[in-house]
Amino acid sequence: LQHLTNLKITSHTDIDNQPDLRFLADFCDGDEAQMRHFIQKFMEQYPLEIERLKAAFENDDRDAMYQVAHSFRPQLEFVGLKKAAALTLLLEQGAREGMVLAELADLLLQIKAALQRLPEVAEWFE
Repeated sequence: LQHLTNLKITSHTDIDNQPDLRFLADFCDGDEAQMRHFIQKFMEQYPLEIERLKAAFENDDRDAMYQVAHSFRPQLEFVGLKKAAALTLLLEQGAREGMVLAELADLLLQIKAALQRLPEVAEWFE
């Protein structure tokens, strides 16, 4: 585990949106190269998920909002983005339960803001 000494591993109570890499480190058996691969894939994929959510909003399609949020949330959890995952869960539930569209849109804005502040892949390991 010596190669893990530089990982940013934060607690569950971290409120500044720093990735919590504990799950990913465990999943990858501490293999930093594999972790970087998964993080890079996430960094490439998440803008597409945001676009899918925006399209669902533009079409006022609550079922699509739910489905996209439901599939996106595990990706966020996998790379330790707990704040964004929690917001996505609220969006997912709100889309299903008839939350006011303006409130759902606010959740999407909060998710986008949290993801815009993500560090580059290399910085996740500083």
